[in-house]
Amino acid sequence: MRKLIVIAALLLAPALAGAQAASWSFQSELDLFLGLKAGAEYDFSDFLGLRATAGVCLISPTQVTWTLVGVGHFMPPTSGFQLDAELGVIQSIFDVLAPYVYTQASMQDTYVYVSTGACVSIGYRWPSGHQIALRGGGGLLLGWDLGSWSRPSFHPNLAIEYSWRPL
Repeated sequence: MRKLIVIAALLLAPALAGAQAASWSFQSELDLFLGLKAGAEYDFSDFLGLRATAGVCLISPTQVTWTLVGVGHFMPPTSGFQLDAELGVIQSIFDVLAPYVYTQASMQDTYVYVSTGACVSIGYRWPSGHQIALRGGGGLLLGWDLGSWSRPSFHPNLAIEYSWRPL
């Protein structure tokens, strides 16, 4: 618990100090499970933001996937090298369309999986505001599938991220 308080204090200190931010940025990502997502990030300061993305899984288009994470930026937005920490719902997948799309009984169950955890993102931002990054981390996966809750398990999270932020 003490470690979490120290990390939260380190992430919030620059925001509370009044660091400037560009406010909104466009985000997209392709994750380990071929989830293609797009969304936005709102930066409260140059060092703290909130990101939300949503999309579909390319291997099963009836699956909807989304993320909602707090983002700590450890480098200023004008720096080429970028290092971020992300904490929150790093991956969530649900499929409520399967009963209406598939005729095979084994494919008609609805399910939802949510993974809460943390990731680190390392990337490069060009002077034009475009950024490419690789993200890695993991979290605790909880899910409802085949009519019952699954056991909690570790879930890896890897992705390629693209963003554009006006500087």
